[in-house]
Amino acid sequence: MSKNIVKDMQDRGEGNEKKSKAMWDDASVEIFISVCIAETLAGNQTGGHLNRIGWKNVIKKFNDLTQRSYVHKQLKNKWTALKKEWQLWASLVGKETGLGWDPVKQTIIASDEWWEKKVKLVIFQENSEVAKYRNSGLKNVDQLDILFKEGAVTGVGAWAPSQGLMSNNVQKAPTCEQNDGQDMSSSSSDSSNTNNSTDGSDDEFYQLVSASCVTAVSEWLKYVDKEPCRTSSYTGYRWVMEVLNGHPIRCHEQFRMEQHVFKDLLETLKRDYGLKRIGDITLEEALAMFLNTLGHGHTNRMVQERFQRSGETVSRWFGILLDVVSRMATDIICPHDRQFKRVSNKIKDDNRYWPYFKGCIGAIDGTHVPVVVPREMQVPYIGRKGNTTQNVMAVCDFNMCFTFVWAGCEGAAHDSRIFMEALRRPELKFPYPPSGKYYLVDAGYPHMNGYIGPYRGERYHLPEFRRGSHPRGKKEIFNQRHSSLRCTIERTFGVWKNRWTMIRLMRNFPFEKQVQIVVASMALHNFIRKHSMTDQEFQPYDDDDELLPPGHEEDHRDEEIVDENFTHRREMDVERERIANLLISS
Repeated sequence: MSKNIVKDMQDRGEGNEKKSKAMWDDASVEIFISVCIAETLAGNQTGGHLNRIGWKNVIKKFNDLTQRSYVHKQLKNKWTALKKEWQLWASLVGKETGLGWDPVKQTIIASDEWWEKKVKLVIFQENSEVAKYRNSGLKNVDQLDILFKEGAVTGVGAWAPSQGLMSNNVQKAPTCEQNDGQDMSSSSSDSSNTNNSTDGSDDEFYQLVSASCVTAVSEWLKYVDKEPCRTSSYTGYRWVMEVLNGHPIRCHEQFRMEQHVFKDLLETLKRDYGLKRIGDITLEEALAMFLNTLGHGHTNRMVQERFQRSGETVSRWFGILLDVVSRMATDIICPHDRQFKRVSNKIKDDNRYWPYFKGCIGAIDGTHVPVVVPREMQVPYIGRKGNTTQNVMAVCDFNMCFTFVWAGCEGAAHDSRIFMEALRRPELKFPYPPSGKYYLVDAGYPHMNGYIGPYRGERYHLPEFRRGSHPRGKKEIFNQRHSSLRCTIERTFGVWKNRWTMIRLMRNFPFEKQVQIVVASMALHNFIRKHSMTDQEFQPYDDDDELLPPGHEEDHRDEEIVDENFTHRREMDVERERIANLLISS
């Protein structure tokens, strides 16, 4: 804490008298943590410490909420104590994310041997408090992660379609519109006070009447007696029908799918998801506007000109179609075989994978999508490349269809943290692998039961093998086959992002709508795959099963390696060894 801050607090009388010892109960600790989080997310924490403004706000808010009169030193001591406890918990768990979790005790599940080893290690480091976490875990751990660890996963605003409809199951994230609303309320209050103080002033009354008249005339000219702008005889409907009945290439270029897929999609949305005509716009034109916007990342004005529609019509129908397609996402983004009884044809028909990977049911990875958030929300969304992003966790099958998606997590959060959080949240309905089945993951994820990763310390990514010699030894052979099969998720991301420009160039929508756009576009990806085996985006990957999307190698350049010291991994160790031995002997 700087001398200026201490001096400022002393000037207010906070350091001039001896204060009684601060008393802390669970409620006051939770209030303290919550106000500290509010200041952290507002950008008032730098270098792991609250700045001058942050501490000033924390002191005021905490004392107002608790009716106490704690000074900076007392609150700073509590901050230090909480940080010390969190660091002890973090040193205990470390990166061992493969440990189990006891929802009753709210602590980790590990063997007696693991606990004894950890207790001895920490006692040797002159801290014997670690044993207390065996019966009860650290309280408020998720909130403390936000304060003391970069890249925490809060899940605020995030959505998995397996939860159900977004409006019913997602914790709302703060938006620019809400902040604007608060500012407007404040302005109204200030204005009211000003009017009261000048009540009876004739001059002010006439100025107010004059301003109201000017506003009324302006609104009349703008919305009622306005001159039509979109008056071209080449209407949007005429253009859409020309494209749908013209050369097949045009439909794919403009609406990012084949003509018959467009018609199948429209019929599905009408029949199963409640899409109905409203006003004078046809559903063909409305769907075309939506797909054209997603596919090319067009602004509202560009869509207005192309379809000869007003901005309000364009915005309203984009929202309607987004909700309808998101409703479809809750049904279409799921495993095709929910019991995982059938083996994928990609594995059965390729002797590189069969019978070695017959227990494999899919691949897991994360990808970053640009996100536009208010300034006060940006810190947790700044990814490793310095841009604000949402980290999207996805699972795919070997037909390149998404089977699980969790979109909207903070861009600063690491893939493995999001993955473990998804496993711990029952409301997300993650498609857990049954006994004897497993997903493929890379080195950024834990190698544990149900999730098989590569051998560490060996070549893994396909470009490494292409640039160098053939794989040598059973571990490199396993890693090459594992990487080749797991890259299905990379190829799936490549098709998805290449089709929908909006995913690469997100517009300034409310946060929840940006999350919806990600999920809806993935639902459309699945729909296209299921209704067309000759789609132009999928075709290159179907023709060359080792083709990788542009930027694949760059995405893994900064990949964090997760520690392999897990308790619940023996089953996958045995399976990996079995496959490696079969591969080298074949």
